[in-house]
Amino acid sequence: MKTKQIIFAITVIFIVPLIILINLHKLNKKEVVQRFQVTQQLESLRLAKNIESYLIKRTQEVNSLASFPSVQNRDMKEMSLEVQKYWDFVKNNYVKTVSVYDEKGTIICSTTQDSIGRNYAELDFFQWATKKENSDKQFVSSLIQKTHDKTNPLPCFRILIVVPIYQKVAEVNKSEPSDKFVGIVTATIDIEEIISAFRLNIGIYIKNEYAYILDSNGTLIYHGRNPEMVLRNFHAQNKTCTHCHGSFENVKTILSTEEGTIEYDLKGIPKKFASYSSMEFNNISWKIIICLDYKDVIWFIKKDLFLTLIVLGIIILSLIGGFSLLYRSNRLKVRATEEARQWKKMRKLEDKIRESEELYRTMVKDSPYAIIIVCEEKIAFVNPVGVELLSVPNFKHLIGKSLLEIVHFDDYYKVKIRLAEVLKSRETAHSFEVRIIRNDGSILEVEVTAVATTYHNIGAVQVIIRDISERKRTELERQVTNEISHSIATSNGLEELLKLIHESLGKVVNAENCFVALYDPSTKHYSFPFFIDEFDLPPTPQAMLKSCTDYVFRTEKPLLLTQELIDQLEKQNEVELVGTPSLSWIGVPLQTQNRTLGVLVLQHYRNENIYSEREVQFLFSIGGKIALVIERKQIEEQLVKLNRIYSILSQINEIIVRIHNSCELRVENK
Repeated sequence: MKTKQIIFAITVIFIVPLIILINLHKLNKKEVVQRFQVTQQLESLRLAKNIESYLIKRTQEVNSLASFPSVQNRDMKEMSLEVQKYWDFVKNNYVKTVSVYDEKGTIICSTTQDSIGRNYAELDFFQWATKKENSDKQFVSSLIQKTHDKTNPLPCFRILIVVPIYQKVAEVNKSEPSDKFVGIVTATIDIEEIISAFRLNIGIYIKNEYAYILDSNGTLIYHGRNPEMVLRNFHAQNKTCTHCHGSFENVKTILSTEEGTIEYDLKGIPKKFASYSSMEFNNISWKIIICLDYKDVIWFIKKDLFLTLIVLGIIILSLIGGFSLLYRSNRLKVRATEEARQWKKMRKLEDKIRESEELYRTMVKDSPYAIIIVCEEKIAFVNPVGVELLSVPNFKHLIGKSLLEIVHFDDYYKVKIRLAEVLKSRETAHSFEVRIIRNDGSILEVEVTAVATTYHNIGAVQVIIRDISERKRTELERQVTNEISHSIATSNGLEELLKLIHESLGKVVNAENCFVALYDPSTKHYSFPFFIDEFDLPPTPQAMLKSCTDYVFRTEKPLLLTQELIDQLEKQNEVELVGTPSLSWIGVPLQTQNRTLGVLVLQHYRNENIYSEREVQFLFSIGGKIALVIERKQIEEQLVKLNRIYSILSQINEIIVRIHNSCELRVENK
């Protein structure tokens, strides 16, 4: 109950001042906006008056220059001096150029030498000056184009003050001289610099770009923020205008009233204030507009509200802190008791987790299989069996590497897909067989099981690897043994039989260089019904005394030659090297139950330790089978030969009988 009361009191303390503060903020904002609109209106009027005063003064000066005798009488030397003196006087007052035109519209004297000789007879200001009714008037032109700067096609913010030059000329039959048009005098004024000089004074946030000028027909004369809009008329609207303006009611209001203040919105742009005043001078009628973002007017009120909210927040937080201390004092005993109970519970849980982790760590360490944890596609853990299986010095050589680096290229994508599936589905993958590449470059066939797990609170995959190379080797040896046993039924002749045996042996051991030497007791020579070698040619039948092949035949034991054993046998005068020396050599006797038929030899010229005792035992175990199938094939071939001899003898006997019977018949006839 007390808790609810405290919460209610805090809520009231917070909401009531907040409501009061928001209402005060709205009132202050309204008052500030009203006062600012008045100030902004006065500033737009002041700017209009300043521009009008400036134009009046410059017009009087140009009018005075046009009345000089040297200008009216075309005294070029004196006229150039007068124009230059005037230019020196006004060039710091935003006058850019002073020029004198002749009656044909050609510039004959100018402070800008490049413009002398140009003709402007077709332009509106010159056409206006040629009319006699304008002889004592002045003209302000529209914006002029910056034609001499081809890189900037935008108009200059410049206007011309034009004063016509009329000379008094006496005419026949007239008592008073008449006015003759002889040219004009112009002064080029930079509007942008004038507005910069009469800088607005509403606040420190006002800049030139907040002043716009519209003429009476809706054409934009000056726009400090978007100069590309200058010379556009709001009556001639196109698609580009609707990008920013949803409506042109604000422009219509400005053109239809003398002065005032309005608010308007543009697309995607904050609300704006615009104060405007009219300016009339000679032939021009302009609206001087000061535009300002709404946010720039009320920014300090928002800042004041923000600071007030901070103070209010600090006060409320202090109150909340005080209430919290009171509330906490009532809850300390209950919390202490609850925390003690939770602490005991957590201790028990931590002990169980620790025991479980220790048990898991022991199981992983003592596991007979290699266990690797892959986290974020990198090896994060490997047990000692894995280090030994992959033939690396220690686990540091594997940490940080990708598991796919030790996978055979042919199994790369299979392993990658399986790991991704396990990590995504969080299920155990079925065991699958792959080949891995050990650190020494040898290839090992293994069975892999992937299990989803976590490693340091990150999703990972535990990979269990079981070496099945021994099983695969045993299965392959059994397959080769069966193929050798059945080869006698699928071969035609001893040579084809030995080729099939060689192909089968190549699946288990390296048999690139292989030969079979069969011993003939009658000649005491060895024949070579099968011989394949990189360097040596098949030899003719020969005795091969003291050769390694003969040594195996004599001892009837398998032989795996090493350099040490060769040296020993040579010292004992048991063997002599025959043929091209090889780095690895293995020979096994081909024995049946009754006799030894010959020797099976495998050798390698590049790798020294390509054969091991495992190959010796395997070849020795199948040597008897090879000898048996060779013996059977020999017997088959001998039977075929005997059958052929018997067939020939039968045919001869049949011929003899026929001859004998023929002879007896002849004797009887005689």
